[in-house]
Amino acid sequence: QEYTNALVSVHEIEHQEQRPGTNPFLSVKNITAAYGRSHIKVLKNVSVDIYPGQTLAVVGESGSGKSTLARAITGLLPP
Repeated sequence: QEYTNALVSVHEIEHQEQRPGTNPFLSVKNITAAYGRSHIKVLKNVSVDIYPGQTLAVVGESGSGKSTLARAITGLLPP
């Protein structure tokens, strides 16, 4: 859990340099998702650009929002 807390505490990650003229393969901007009647936020303003040749690993404990992020990106999570 200490490792997960350290990951969550990171507010901004430095972006890799992009080659000029290269467009992202996938661009996700400000995804926020909540569940339940109390609207507990699972994702808060998640943004990521993935460029051709890059790999993204989403790491976290059970219930941290990994599957929710995948469902939101693929359109399987209702707005």
